[in-house]
Order: sequence, then C-alpha cells, then structure tokens
Amino acid sequence: MKVALIQVPIESIEYPSLGETYFPDAPFPMYDFLSHEQNQIKIWDFTQTPFQVQRFLNELKEFQPVVIGISDDQTGNGLIIQTILKQFFPRTLVFYKAGKMTANELLNKANES
Repeated sequence: MKVALIQVPIESIEYPSLGETYFPDAPFPMYDFLSHEQNQIKIWDFTQTPFQVQRFLNELKEFQPVVIGISDDQTGNGLIIQTILKQFFPRTLVFYKAGKMTANELLNKANES
C-alpha cells in the first residue's frame, strides 16, 4: 500500500486557488489494501523544506498514495493541507493528528479503517 506522511510547515500558509478537483485515471486502488506487498512510505517534512503547493501536489500525483497522514504541531496548517488533499485526492484516506504522527501510527490507523 502506498502511504504518504506529511509534517506540515510551521510558518503560516494560505489556501491557494488551485482549480478543478483531480481524479486519478484508475479507480480507487482497493487492491493495495488486499496486496501482501510491502508498504511504500514516502515522507514530506515541510518543517525542514519550503512548502510549495504545486510541486507538492505534482509529487503526490506521481506517487498516488492510498493513505495520507497529516502531522500538525498545532499550527492549523494541517487543516488547510487536508482541505487541499481532499479536493485533489477525494478517494484517498486522509488521517489528521494534532502533534507528531509516526509512520507506524499511520499504518495502524489505515489497517483499522
């Protein structure tokens, strides 16, 4: 299963005007949940690198995660990113945590859903 874990930036971000909702070419990849293949986890840590919305969305489109975890250190930026993600990835499970989320926590939440 492809899993993305996002640590949101500490500095303030604004909700961008991004246009239409993105729908992947393939249907919801339920086979990812049923597969016995090892999970692929990609982490974006925007506390360490600048947050550029369009570049980030392009990277996510290329990765095509089934599950996305948002880790927010109580900045409120996680809610903005969650709104953007649900607009562009409506079929993806998105989990939000105020505070630090580990990859294991995210995988456990995904498996419980």
